[in-house]
Amino acid sequence: MVVTMIGKTYEVKPPYTVSDEGITLYASGKSTKIPKSEIAQVYDIVVKPLTDFGEYSLDELGPMVIFDPDWYVWGLHLEHYVPVLLYDASESEDNSPVQCVPK
Repeated sequence: MVVTMIGKTYEVKPPYTVSDEGITLYASGKSTKIPKSEIAQVYDIVVKPLTDFGEYSLDELGPMVIFDPDWYVWGLHLEHYVPVLLYDASESEDNSPVQCVPK
């Protein structure tokens, strides 16, 4: 997880606790609390998902998948990572329940 504050960026690794008041970090037996008012943005860093064709190839090609270049990226754990914005202080808060929308 990446937390940006005004003028600073922190890479946060577990263990940490997220609450309505902010984020509490635990390192070396000490806890550090970052209040929500000081946080500008919070990102999660996730593996870039396969394309629909990439998932189809892994499912349907069987042993012939070794000829698909995307398989080597996935098989050798050379994936690309993308940041996903979880919180932005400049946006208004929306505390409504999350709704899943069918495709």
